[in-house]
Amino acid sequence: MEYESVDVRKKPISLKAALKLVKSMRKVYGVSGKKITTFDLSKENPSDEDLSKLIIGRSGTLRAPCLQVNDIFVGGFNSELYKSLLK
Repeated sequence: MEYESVDVRKKPISLKAALKLVKSMRKVYGVSGKKITTFDLSKENPSDEDLSKLIIGRSGTLRAPCLQVNDIFVGGFNSELYKSLLK
């Protein structure tokens, strides 16, 4: 499987760039603890603020880890979610 890894600590991705990336996706997941929030962007139109809560960290830049699989984006980490997306 081909992949690209970006260390967002060394190359921070701004809020504007992160929102642009996420808005091009079909589905967006945000993981916070055990809670997973999902937006299906083909059916929903969440606000920039709602999307930011899923993908932006305390530093104001794209949080880590993030995962993009085709047109699905995950902000945060949940092993079961990652397994289901990478199968």
